[in-house]
Amino acid sequence: MVTATDLQAFQADLVGPESAWPFGSVLPKGDSDAITEGLAEFCKLHAAGMVAVDDRYTLLVYPSNAEEWRYLDASTVSLPNTALRFRILPPIGELDFQRRAQPVGASLTVGHAETTHDERDLLGLNDSQLIPRGLDRPVFICWPEDQPDELQLLVYHFQSAKCKVYTASTAGAWNFFRDKYSKSPSTIICHPTTPVGEMTKLHRLLAKDGNTKVFAISRRAWDQKSPETSAKAIFQWEHLFPHGKVIFITDDIFVYHPDQAADILDQFLKANATKPIGGEHDRIVARPGIKAFLRTLTLQHTADRGREDPRWMRLYSKICSLCPTDVEDSTNPSRLLPSSNLISLPPEELPSFEGLWERDEARATEMLVNWFAGWSMANLQSFRRFFVCYEPRGGEMVVDEHGRSVYRVPLDPHGWAERYGNIGVAKPEELLKRGKGKK
Repeated sequence: MVTATDLQAFQADLVGPESAWPFGSVLPKGDSDAITEGLAEFCKLHAAGMVAVDDRYTLLVYPSNAEEWRYLDASTVSLPNTALRFRILPPIGELDFQRRAQPVGASLTVGHAETTHDERDLLGLNDSQLIPRGLDRPVFICWPEDQPDELQLLVYHFQSAKCKVYTASTAGAWNFFRDKYSKSPSTIICHPTTPVGEMTKLHRLLAKDGNTKVFAISRRAWDQKSPETSAKAIFQWEHLFPHGKVIFITDDIFVYHPDQAADILDQFLKANATKPIGGEHDRIVARPGIKAFLRTLTLQHTADRGREDPRWMRLYSKICSLCPTDVEDSTNPSRLLPSSNLISLPPEELPSFEGLWERDEARATEMLVNWFAGWSMANLQSFRRFFVCYEPRGGEMVVDEHGRSVYRVPLDPHGWAERYGNIGVAKPEELLKRGKGKK
């Protein structure tokens, strides 16, 4: 390969419009149109052309509609409108030329050439961040099928860095990658349009702090009117699922397991108390207007018993500690400030939920879990692990592996974790156990 600027500087006197050396358009033969288009796009991504060296001449093939090659098309001769054009140039000394370009085969054979520093700068990918540690250096790429050229470029880049590369276009690749590297460092690369929430059991990889890194990579915008001010790098990247844990506590836990709900809040408060200012990356999510909801429940249980119920008084005290008045909007206390560690919408922002729990508990929980899944996708740049804290009210008798009848409460009877791959479903005791393991 050779860049347009290098060739122009190297052979300025041989590529002018008055040059007597042959030039023309490359006409695809048979069904090779797709190959020709792919090669043209590959060249445009690198702002380069392909060269073949012979003792008698040098063959240059370059994309016909690339701005950097315009200086070759100054001739008034009309050429067919094809993806590629060619020029025959004088022979170049082999050693002198190799300082400026690589052989065609070395550039096109994916995984069999080392990416140069210039090429890495051109791509704009920070290998120290993107490439995982370890022997395999496994990378999984989830890319749109209608952008095969960009996918091929990314595959080439990571394979040249000695990574084992898997792509979503290969049947079964995701399940194999997820299971094989569940306990070792790995990297997931996705396009901004990739439905990350549909990657089955992604949460299992995210549950391991730092083992699996996820990045969104996209093309940088190119201003054709002002190319000199446009970014030179082809790609830009963003770290997804960086750090932090978010627990959505369902109404089922608040209403039927108030002690465990209070324990989760208490554990959260104690963990945050030991963190420095700015290091509080975890959040608690609950139904709209949770403070008013728990205040009403506390008053109801007090009236029913004729005296204060310590379980509900403790739970209400914990939610007030988590959400003190100084993080509430002074004009609307149900609207919480961004500094709050509690995420709870004002009831007016989700009017369809108003009174739904009293009418249909299962439907209310389902609605809020679906909302939480959408919220998690909008905040995957800020948090790593997303949990739904839930426990069904009843279980069923099943036969265990020893042939004994046992009573079991299903963990996820509604299939939320299967539906939303970035979300885990956990009972209160499991979350409390996880919290105790964190220092």
